Amino acid sequence: RKDHEDDRSRGLLHLIGLLPLIEVPPAAILLENVVGFERSECRQRLLSALGSGWEMAEFALDPEDFGLPNRRPRYYGLFRHPERLRLRCLAPAESSGGCFWSQVKEEAEPLLQGRCARSEEMRPLGDFLQDPAALALEEQTLGASIEVPQEVMRTRQQKDQRYDIHQRADYTSACLTKANGKLPFGHSPLVLQHEEEEKFLEQRPKLSSQGSGSGAATDHVWQEGLRVRYLSPVEQLRLMGFPE
Repeated sequence: RKDHEDDRSRGLLHLIGLLPLIEVPPAAILLENVVGFERSECRQRLLSALGSGWEMAEFALDPEDFGLPNRRPRYYGLFRHPERLRLRCLAPAESSGGCFWSQVKEEAEPLLQGRCARSEEMRPLGDFLQDPAALALEEQTLGASIEVPQEVMRTRQQKDQRYDIHQRADYTSACLTKANGKLPFGHSPLVLQHEEEEKFLEQRPKLSSQGSGSGAATDHVWQEGLRVRYLSPVEQLRLMGFPE
């Protein structure tokens, strides 16, 4: 939100400042950031540092675009110097099968491309969750339980605070952030400890749909006594597309 004045931007701004000084600059740059970066001062400074001769292709992509039941929309910027690298986009934005490249200009308006066709079939969240035996072994390895205390859930419900409970049949889930596993702080995607208790979950419509398929338009309401847990590290890696 603070853009270039945010302390977290210092590393990026430092690298941007080095670009004009490098004798042999990189042939290509891949940058990932939050959606909204495309209209930031940081992006503007990057375009100024690159100068003429560079081309760019910018995208707004989400794990759901690749068949993963998780919401994490992100900005991706590809920047290349055609004389040093011939790079073909793998995410088609035109019927010809390529993506749209434009010349880098200091005042270039952002053109965020998306993935036109989803080749992967959407899979439910349950396909990414550990079975009870594997989950118990993982908790033993961690030396900790990933169950959310009842008091934490009770307090969030009483204060009408957000909590994101997902069923195994859902085709979407809340964004994974650095606050995952730290309730009552932040937000975390949650699932029931015991699948058979899903029948006790009540539902209420969301203010706006998130994603598509089961779970996109409704919130699951926690009831006293229902045991919920965080996603385990293995499950989080699966949702982010890491190989087993």
